Amino acid sequence: GPCIAACTDVTGKSLFCLYDDVDSNGPFFLTSLAYTFEHGTCNSRAFMTEFGMCFASCPKKEQKAHSASYVFKIQWYKDNRGNGPSWAKVPITDPCVGSP
Repeated sequence: GPCIAACTDVTGKSLFCLYDDVDSNGPFFLTSLAYTFEHGTCNSRAFMTEFGMCFASCPKKEQKAHSASYVFKIQWYKDNRGNGPSWAKVPITDPCVGSP
């Protein structure tokens, strides 16, 4: 829903100014998804911490829908993360701030 989408976008852009998890043809699509789906990385921990605080304020109906679809989204990411350019396979250094 719109609340979850806004949380994702704001959180992503706070960590990586070129974050774009919507345009699957965009140059930073897989890099952006890695912030959510590459579990255990510093970027993923930072993303999930900030996103979780925002997520909690969203309507319960949106939270349930997001949680139900998460398993399918992460599986898609795992199946497709190697299909982009080599630099898009893992989180990159943020060109906006010069740090990971």
